[in-house]
Amino acid sequence: AYFNATMEHQLKQKNEVKEIIQIALKNDGFKMVYQPKVSLSAKKIVGYEALVRLKDYNLSPVTFIQIAEEYGLIIPLGRMVTQKVIEQMAKWSSTGVILKPVSINFCALQLYDATYIDFLFECLTTNKISPEMIQIEITEHIFIDNKDLAIRFMNQLREKGVGIALDDFGTEYSSLSFLSALPVDTLKFDREMNLRLLS
Repeated sequence: AYFNATMEHQLKQKNEVKEIIQIALKNDGFKMVYQPKVSLSAKKIVGYEALVRLKDYNLSPVTFIQIAEEYGLIIPLGRMVTQKVIEQMAKWSSTGVILKPVSINFCALQLYDATYIDFLFECLTTNKISPEMIQIEITEHIFIDNKDLAIRFMNQLREKGVGIALDDFGTEYSSLSFLSALPVDTLKFDREMNLRLLS
């Protein structure tokens, strides 16, 4: 490939986003928003999905999370998200709010955060939140590089009471036989697959 102006522009943009992430990590520049999960049959909220956003920049999470992964910032970002979610749940609990499970998104590169599980349970213990109130949400992509490590990670979490959700099922392996070997509590179908199933 030959270097061109487009490549230079893309590299400049990536470096700018990387710097924004680094500054935000140091200066509490991220916030969490909580998307409700609704049971249509019960007609009530049964849980939430935690979504990370930048406070002062109108940057899509698709953009900054991809850059965080590319530049090795996803591990501190993932820990920050985990801590913010659990601390928020403790605040809700202290005001009398009845807690519902909250899911936290987890990407493949975070598997290489060797002490993440210890960190997670330290946060839970410190804030007096039950492991059953947390669900780790992964995608099929997490199994591409290291299936054995991913399954071991999932089993360790489930043994301690943390739930596992598989998001966007149908975009990678799309195999029920593959699914049968996974320690998964919740299955979220890919939107396109949902549309096909409903049609």
